[in-house]
Amino acid sequence: MVGLSAKTVRAFLSEEGFVVKLKPKANGPVIMASHWKVTKQSVKVGEIVEAGDNITLTVKLMKKYAPTTSSPVATPTKEAAPDVTSAGLDAGHAGTACDQYGAAMYPYGWQGHLILGRIASEAQGDHYFWKFEAEVTNAYNAKAAVTVDCTVGGSNDAPQVTGFNVY
Repeated sequence: MVGLSAKTVRAFLSEEGFVVKLKPKANGPVIMASHWKVTKQSVKVGEIVEAGDNITLTVKLMKKYAPTTSSPVATPTKEAAPDVTSAGLDAGHAGTACDQYGAAMYPYGWQGHLILGRIASEAQGDHYFWKFEAEVTNAYNAKAAVTVDCTVGGSNDAPQVTGFNVY
């Protein structure tokens, strides 16, 4: 079995009723057995084994599949500046302003999905733009899933919603 494809050997031994374990020398774990060849087996030639016995095959990644270069080393980069407007308005305060504005516009029911329903959010000059999913309810308790575009100006201390479109 030594020198053959790990896939071929494993299939043959499994069909004969043996429990086969592939043990990589390096470059493991074994994902595609067809890329590995058997270099050693736990059962000696001529040894008597029975169906259900465990057989361990030591395998080596074939040369054509072996990595040719070392892994790249991460290089440190400058820490990015937080995403804030020129007036210092950040995403959290702008998002809260949008959510509170939506609750005021839809008094029968508003559920802004600013975290899991976020489509976009970014500082644009002196304003912060949010696009997110929400659910609104009308006076007759009818609910609708909507998309919201919200633009907020000002600062963290006094955010002002300057645009609010629901569609």
